[in-house]
Amino acid sequence: MSRHGTKEKRISDSRYFYVMGEGWYVLTREGESGPYFKKSEAIDFVEAVMTGSKSIVYETIPNLDSSEF
Repeated sequence: MSRHGTKEKRISDSRYFYVMGEGWYVLTREGESGPYFKKSEAIDFVEAVMTGSKSIVYETIPNLDSSEF
């Protein structure tokens, strides 16, 4: 087995949390992101960050400066 593990192992369920009346949030190295209407949207955001799909990330985080990537 690789010492780096698999993608599934790195994306832990503990990074997602739900706030009643607001929605889903996700914790990343960069900080907290959200709220998202569905948990699947938060998961899509994390996958976009990990794969470098910047267009999704820019649409998700308001006022994001592209120099941050």
